[in-house]
Amino acid sequence: MRNLFYLFILLLLVGCTRRAPISKNRNSRSENENITIVKPENGTFSPSENNTNRKPKTIDVVDTPKKILNAGNNSLSPEEIFERNTSAVFKIHTSNGFTGGQGSGFFISSEGVAVSNYHVFKGATIGYEEIILSNGLRYKIKEVYYKSKEEDFIIFKVDISGVNYIKISNESPRIGEKIYTIGSPQGYDNTFSSGEISQIRNNGKLIQISAPIDHGSSGGVLLNSKGEAIGITSSGVDTSIANLNFAINIDLIKPYISEIISENRNISKSLSTSESSNLYKIEYMGYEVLYNAEYRIPQWVEYKLTVSEVDGPYSRKGKDFRVDSNVNLPQADDYDYKKSGWSRGHMAPAADFKWSDEAMWDTFYYTNCCPQNQSLNAGQWETLEEKVRGWAKRFGYVDVVTGPIVGKNVYGTLGKNKVVIPDAFFKAILSHDEAIGFVMYNHNENENLQKCAMSVDELEEITGYDFFSEMDDEYENRIESSYKLKYWGPL
Repeated sequence: MRNLFYLFILLLLVGCTRRAPISKNRNSRSENENITIVKPENGTFSPSENNTNRKPKTIDVVDTPKKILNAGNNSLSPEEIFERNTSAVFKIHTSNGFTGGQGSGFFISSEGVAVSNYHVFKGATIGYEEIILSNGLRYKIKEVYYKSKEEDFIIFKVDISGVNYIKISNESPRIGEKIYTIGSPQGYDNTFSSGEISQIRNNGKLIQISAPIDHGSSGGVLLNSKGEAIGITSSGVDTSIANLNFAINIDLIKPYISEIISENRNISKSLSTSESSNLYKIEYMGYEVLYNAEYRIPQWVEYKLTVSEVDGPYSRKGKDFRVDSNVNLPQADDYDYKKSGWSRGHMAPAADFKWSDEAMWDTFYYTNCCPQNQSLNAGQWETLEEKVRGWAKRFGYVDVVTGPIVGKNVYGTLGKNKVVIPDAFFKAILSHDEAIGFVMYNHNENENLQKCAMSVDELEEITGYDFFSEMDDEYENRIESSYKLKYWGPL
């Protein structure tokens, strides 16, 4: 009994010092040449972060929260988990002017909101800390939002924006679950380790893991097999041969972060249209689609593209479009497009997913495909897609929503499945405090990109969608009312 008491004391003392469419219901809408909006009717929904694997994680009928499919395992490979998340983890140096300490931390928003352990900063003097990113750049803490000595966490803002960040998991950790850690043990930056969850302790607040936690790892990230944060690595028992290591459950910070992230404008897109049971939200690895089962084309797709994801080792060679048999919904097939004269047009471009072979495969489902003019697909539309990748590199990230505009449906349908051929296509793009929209007709006679560009407000009038609607209204109105060609560069 006495030995158990000493072990408990050791655990306490030993620490290691790191609205896509909600309808605006506009009664009037500006007319746009050949484009007349024909909106299928659908309910309200909220797109989530992209975090699923090759098979869709869920399909939701949009006007009901009930999940009708839960297919496939959503795991990433260890290599993919590290590649996607390593640049979001940083090293922390602290000092009181005489002695120094070291730990880790990680970003949970592209606008520099970050978390670590409280004890990493214990005894430090404000202004003496350094946040050292994986690229060697050094920053200061701009603001501390919340801190808890008892629960050993701190949430703060680093004076930087446009950074890679780690999604917080919505799933509870499970005993036996495979986990991964990234931190800076003994100052060795971005060390990647793996293990399992050994036990959940202290009424769910503490996660015991088999992955090693050493001095300098405190404040690092504990990841599940989807690459999502489930904990903040905090301590290990140096003298134990039982491999006792611990992390703070990420659930402890969830009550505090939604308001913080909203204030920092790392906002999930929220679009909407009117009500229809023919619309299904499907989450794939890296992007989300609202699929129109009646038209056999996506209503829209949305995803975030970060600078770390623009380049990668994977290519589209050997990949072809196919029916997604996991969703059990009416879809186009190869015979609809065969000898039709129309291209199979990606809405979420394959080239934006070079960071993962699985994610790229997911872009080759017909649920992500629209009939597109061949010259447009290989011409101006491709040029715009290349611009988007360039902006992700330049600005650190872009949020992208893209899809078809059915309009008057002047081209009719395709094949035996009657796949609707859109009149035009749109893109809405957000990066930091700037946004821009584009519309291109589904033919090869569009004017240059500059002539196709418009404000997001104008794009909303054409499509009937309310882009980026979860932002503060005043802020949303300001960035959507105009666009700055100087910011986006030559078009």
